[in-house]
Amino acid sequence: MEWNPVIPSVDALVGSWRDRRSVLSLQRDGTYTCRGKACEEIGKVGQWNRASDFYVSFRAPARPAIEWRVVSRAGQLVFAAGNTKGDPDQRHYRLTFEHEVAAP
Repeated sequence: MEWNPVIPSVDALVGSWRDRRSVLSLQRDGTYTCRGKACEEIGKVGQWNRASDFYVSFRAPARPAIEWRVVSRAGQLVFAAGNTKGDPDQRHYRLTFEHEVAAP
């Protein structure tokens, strides 16, 4: 797993992400929708933005912002939720939504 993948622009994050039956859709206008069980932490709708090189912040109405780290696994971008900062040996995280990339 690559903790520091190259993410050339915000456009690389836009689109559909899946976690089993749950679907997260990141729109270019900074909004998102999410449906399914894996959406509990970030909510069904809200605003998203690239918070730093490897982090995306999600803000649902009337809820505090949640940051997830973008990592790469087998060449696919995946969100890691939980404690993803600091010493890699001390991180406690779970992999969640994987970016769906259309076939060429």
